[in-house]
Amino acid sequence: MRTGKVSIRVIFIEVRSLYNSRGDSAAVAAHDNDNKWGRFQLAGLLRWGHRPLKRIFLALTVVSTVLLVAALVLGFEIGDPRSVAPATRKLLSYHVLISMAALIFAALVHAVHLIYFMGTSRWMEEARQAYKFDSRWSEENRRLKYRTIPVMAICTLLLILNVPLGALSVDRADWTVPGVGAVSPSRVHLLFAIFTIGVNLAVNAVEYRAISRNSQLITEVVGEVRRIREARGLPVS
Repeated sequence: MRTGKVSIRVIFIEVRSLYNSRGDSAAVAAHDNDNKWGRFQLAGLLRWGHRPLKRIFLALTVVSTVLLVAALVLGFEIGDPRSVAPATRKLLSYHVLISMAALIFAALVHAVHLIYFMGTSRWMEEARQAYKFDSRWSEENRRLKYRTIPVMAICTLLLILNVPLGALSVDRADWTVPGVGAVSPSRVHLLFAIFTIGVNLAVNAVEYRAISRNSQLITEVVGEVRRIREARGLPVS
């Protein structure tokens, strides 16, 4: 029997085979004996579904925020983006490069969250069909996923909108707003960037809480699977 952290491949091989056996204890036991990947490794699944991803996501969020703040500081240091001074042009080039890297990385963090929920939703549903336990865990998993998708999409749109605003601040003269007067595009871009960073950080916090709760759901599901397998006289580790 293989030991250690269970892989996603192990999870799906095990659960799909259990589902195909339609929950029959003898078929499940035979599967456990024949499967070259070993028995259903509950301890490994607990490690896979709980702490590691939370730590990884938190680290990615910190890096993403640092990149966004670095892009903001560089943009603030530019001063007048329409200046042709060599120092201004150099800062502007650095600002564009760091901003694009920050945008891509921030989008990557949101994608990690989405892919995580896509994978765990499928696993949880197939585990439920295989072991015939209550659907409340998979239902809450779906609620967590669909609750975060709208705010994630809005945040990604805000990140993208900073690109044309940045371009306008370089190539356009001041805007004339009725009742307000002249408005600098670079000032609008700066304020919008600050707002975007705040929103992105808030959405990351929502995503982290969703991942934390989903980890608890996985732990509860694994506990239920352990109970069912023990009741059937099947190995649990």
